Amino acid sequence: MLELRDIVLDRNGAPILNGVSARFAPGEFVAVVGPNGAGKSSLVRVLTGEWTPQSGQVDLDGKPLAALARRQIARRLAVVPQASALGFDFLVEEIVALGRLPHATGVAVDRAAVTGSLALLGLDSFVGRRYLTLSGGERQRVQLARALVQIWPGPDASACPILVLDEPTSALDLAQQHVALETASARALGGAIVIAVLHDLNLAAEYADRLLVLKAGRLVADGPPPEVMTDQAVSDWFGCQVDVWREPGQPPQVRARRQHHLRAVT
Repeated sequence: MLELRDIVLDRNGAPILNGVSARFAPGEFVAVVGPNGAGKSSLVRVLTGEWTPQSGQVDLDGKPLAALARRQIARRLAVVPQASALGFDFLVEEIVALGRLPHATGVAVDRAAVTGSLALLGLDSFVGRRYLTLSGGERQRVQLARALVQIWPGPDASACPILVLDEPTSALDLAQQHVALETASARALGGAIVIAVLHDLNLAAEYADRLLVLKAGRLVADGPPPEVMTDQAVSDWFGCQVDVWREPGQPPQVRARRQHHLRAVT
């Protein structure tokens, strides 16, 4: 179990998160959604131990995350940040293999993990390519492969893995968005905790078991997409008029209404 307990976060005197609490259980795919500036990426940084809140704490299996060794955390928790800066021209397979650094499972296990994650994301043909020659979307896929390798099942995988993704589809084309989220969803079905910050509500509704909705640093909704995604709720979250419709057996779909606020330039 991974738990946020009454998290309060300020950065440079500005309130970012205010009393956020949530639990994440094995086998769940949880999407974190909300308007720009709601605190979604800040929540990820607290959740992964990168930032320390002013009050409240993150617990992993009943123990404060801050009290655990970083290597111990890294064996279980992998993160794909919103942006990754890398100035060294490594090969793609070398970048992906970095995910095995917290482990001591041997060359054969590590190589199998790298090969398997590349195959899952359709990156087999990227072997031998230089990371800095890739497009933004291709780099994003490689970073996801690196995170999958970090929590790849192996002889030292004794506890539930956790995959945290901050806007994992932001640079991906339509087909690759689904490949990435289907892969993440498969990890959840296999017993992992998957937490993803998503802007596309339709993708969130299609893949997530639960939505956590943040607005102005507060948690304003937590539940299955069909329950929390209503016309009025989504309109209130984002400050624009939307229509939510449902087809039997399908996830809810959201369409924003055009605002007609543009002015002619003379």
